[in-house]
Amino acid sequence: MTTHSRPTSQPIATSMTSLPRIEHAPVPAFDAVWLARVESTVLLTGDHVQSCRLFDPISRTHWFAQSAPLTATAVCERLRNAARLATRMEPSWAAIPAATIWTPDRLVLISDAEASTQFGMVNASAREDVPIAARLELAIGAVRAVAAMHGRGLLQGVIRPESFLLDDAGRMRLTGFGYAVAVEEPCAALRHPADSVLPYLAPELMRQDGARPSVGADLYALGVTLYKLLTGELPFVADSPSGWQHAHMAIEPPPPQSRRPDLPAVLGQIVIKLMAKDAGSRYTSAAALLADLLRVRAEWLQRGRIEPFCLDMPGTLPLPGSGFQGRLSGRAREMEVLHGALARVRATGVSELVLLAGAAGVGKSALAEWLCGHAD
Repeated sequence: MTTHSRPTSQPIATSMTSLPRIEHAPVPAFDAVWLARVESTVLLTGDHVQSCRLFDPISRTHWFAQSAPLTATAVCERLRNAARLATRMEPSWAAIPAATIWTPDRLVLISDAEASTQFGMVNASAREDVPIAARLELAIGAVRAVAAMHGRGLLQGVIRPESFLLDDAGRMRLTGFGYAVAVEEPCAALRHPADSVLPYLAPELMRQDGARPSVGADLYALGVTLYKLLTGELPFVADSPSGWQHAHMAIEPPPPQSRRPDLPAVLGQIVIKLMAKDAGSRYTSAAALLADLLRVRAEWLQRGRIEPFCLDMPGTLPLPGSGFQGRLSGRAREMEVLHGALARVRATGVSELVLLAGAAGVGKSALAEWLCGHAD
């Protein structure tokens, strides 16, 4: 993405020419003229950021926009940070930034989107009539996106319901990469966190000496996000930064079942594990979490109940070049297929044959080890 200095009068647009977004329609110019002609639907407003779904009537394309006033310098810096990391993202799990547009008073970040793009996690968390099965599907979609992001060596920094976009096809994608960092980058503590993200920050990020973003911190925030998705409420209540710091560091979250009695106990245990005060007691990776949620879904759909099982089976593997521990980087889809086969065997008692093919060194043995570890 080309970088331009801030304008003094006329708007300047910058675009990323390598975006694999549209095959049969021209990529818009992403300038002030284009911005004036698009049809805009406001989806969410908060923290000086307005999030909109855009439709370009000429190219017949849909986009997602986040904008902030230039006076909100910290917020604009976060939008620019998201644009900086665009080349690390993939359309299967992220709303990829395509352009930044400067206007006389606002910075606008344009990302790819679908016609039906919405903040599905936010909407579901606010409604009481969404059944557990539907909430579980949203949770799986969110965790799959986070696992894929970590597999690409990115840390979100802050994960919350507003971090996820949903379309009518059920695809969940990440957005809001303002606090994100690449794992190999030297990085200080989280800078200038907005008040609205404090309910989701891991204890280590809330300390005065503030740790840098990490897989563990992402998983903690994901746990708080899933808590709200499943119960409709945050696990903690506070009215100041010091109050949130105390809650995250010293108060144990109430079991999700205490907020929603019909919630399966195993789901509650998964969420509580994600929110462990000690990062070493949380899930080892989003991929491991995804595996457990897929097992939960299979049992819930087939039996209407979930038998207790050992969460986060051992056998973590290092993600190549990442400098942190994780599981089977980039193999979420293969793990889902294998887990589906295992779930069918458990449910029916009928044997199945699974073939793993691929070049040497791509991780066949690791997948086989993972499958054996779950075949208890």
